[in-house]
Amino acid sequence: MKFTIAASSNTSVVVHDITGRAVQILSSRFLSAGTHELQFDVSELSSGIYFMCVQSGSITRSARFVIYP
Repeated sequence: MKFTIAASSNTSVVVHDITGRAVQILSSRFLSAGTHELQFDVSELSSGIYFMCVQSGSITRSARFVIYP
């Protein structure tokens, strides 16, 4: 997964299930401005709809993804 942040700041990347429960914290650290890439293993997640949320400073972006059986 690639994402870009506009300004250096504390940044968290979290996967939430459909109920809003955080199921994986992929990163929670200070990142410099620019493009970053994270890899994560979805084999521990069951089938369903999930949301990847990136929060950097006061900006939050999310993307939906689906895991099929």
